[in-house]
Amino acid sequence: LTCSPAGGFALPLAACGSTSVPLEDRFFLGGTFGQSLGERLPGFAAHGTGPADVRPGDQAGPDSSSAEKTELRTVFRFGRDWQTERRLEHAAVLPSKEEEVMQPPVDRLGGTARASVAATLHFPMPILSALNLRGFVTGTAASLVGEVRPSLLADLKDQGRASIAGGLAAALPGGGLLGVSYAQPLLARGGDELRRWQMWLSFGNVL
Repeated sequence: LTCSPAGGFALPLAACGSTSVPLEDRFFLGGTFGQSLGERLPGFAAHGTGPADVRPGDQAGPDSSSAEKTELRTVFRFGRDWQTERRLEHAAVLPSKEEEVMQPPVDRLGGTARASVAATLHFPMPILSALNLRGFVTGTAASLVGEVRPSLLADLKDQGRASIAGGLAAALPGGGLLGVSYAQPLLARGGDELRRWQMWLSFGNVL
């Protein structure tokens, strides 16, 4: 069992007269194993979440599926004096498969702050030992925000995403891993590009 936290932020250099972080220095989020630790988020396409700009000519109307949808849900939590209380809160609704297909083409802009934590359980597959397979189950929570502001912690909380995934990985001759995984997003937002089935290649020997 491994637990892997990661995070970072970027600020423009005032001495250079810049007021924004260049695209090549910005953080991205989404994708599965084979990508950098802080960037991976199984169940989401590579660079499939975060700030985005709709491509010219593909502008969506006010009823576009990229708009975030919410619903009222009953939640239980501890209130004052540790007494349980029940309340209605707005919660983001995962897009349906039809809405995923209807997403307009966008260009991901990346963000200037990212935080993530992943817990992964590895286990051998004795039935398929000749193929040198191993199984894994992982859960990931991550967040990406467009700009660093004094409200950074609140912004990271508001932009949180989460998923769970499981799959198989096979060691390759000479090093590296080839794997397949299925993920279920637990928390997604309007405009996210989801990928539940994913194949990946890693040049390292660890997930």
